[in-house]
Amino acid sequence: MTFSILVGDIGGTKTTLSLYDERQDYHHPIVEKSYPSNEYSSLEDIIAVFIEEEHPQNLDYASFGVAGPVVKQVAQITNLPWKIDAAVIKNTFDLKNVWLLNDLESIAYGTFVLRNEDVFVLSDKEENPAGSIAVIAPGTGLGEAFIARNADGFIVNPSEGGHSDFAPLHQLQADLLNHMLKTYDHVSFENVCSGMAFKNLYGFLKDSGKAVEPDWLTAEIKEIGDVGPVVSKYALAPVEGAEICEMTLQLFVEILAAECSNMALKMLTSGGVYIGGGIPPKILPLFEKYNFIDVYAQKGRFANLVLSFPIKIILNPRTPLLGAGYYVSLHL
Repeated sequence: MTFSILVGDIGGTKTTLSLYDERQDYHHPIVEKSYPSNEYSSLEDIIAVFIEEEHPQNLDYASFGVAGPVVKQVAQITNLPWKIDAAVIKNTFDLKNVWLLNDLESIAYGTFVLRNEDVFVLSDKEENPAGSIAVIAPGTGLGEAFIARNADGFIVNPSEGGHSDFAPLHQLQADLLNHMLKTYDHVSFENVCSGMAFKNLYGFLKDSGKAVEPDWLTAEIKEIGDVGPVVSKYALAPVEGAEICEMTLQLFVEILAAECSNMALKMLTSGGVYIGGGIPPKILPLFEKYNFIDVYAQKGRFANLVLSFPIKIILNPRTPLLGAGYYVSLHL
């Protein structure tokens, strides 16, 4: 007897749904489609459209990675007015079972089924198959999770580590912290290491006089309406006058490196540190240019320990879907 599995990656901007047969390779769905999340009033509405257009047959199981905390299989999406309840979805579509995962949980599960071509290796140290794994994902925000292993298998743990206190590595970062404390009661790593952080980093360099913003750059940012794409553009392809963009991305990469090694120390990640999220694959050359590994290693007498762990950047944007699918296979 075969059955069908629906998996989803539910975000504030878009919702992607994928359909699989029993035990199918999760890298190759039968059908996959994305929907603009804010054009629908609920996940149930999107599922109904997907079924009508792509699969007018009964579904059996479903698993969704959602951008928000999951409590007792109910989730409030962080950037949408959606409440997602696994029991409601199960009853609405007459499914055998439904599972909700935090989006970082789904990425963490996805690391188990990534192929060689799905990652960029920053440090090719030998992976301990029994070792813990850390997952950090700078996207719109900064997500973190970890995988603990033992003789009986493994446990994937979500966290809100991205909201832990930002700790400066050097004087420029200390100046950044002091600058931000004028506006924020609490400065977290997410405030300085995420998509939303580009505005903070760039604004600090500009307002403090550490760097100059020429008029043409001001106009381009205003036209686009977002600092992030502009600073990334000129950090990857520098032009005279846009040094502030390079400085912004250097701060970003250094702060990400420090938080990766913080996680490596706290979790002893001999199984590896995986860097996910939408930003890292877009700025790959900057990890070498801004000496990511050297900054990552700034852990005093524990430098050799963190350097002994493998580090990989996740390139496959479908990793949350892979993880949601893999989670189903573990529970059938």
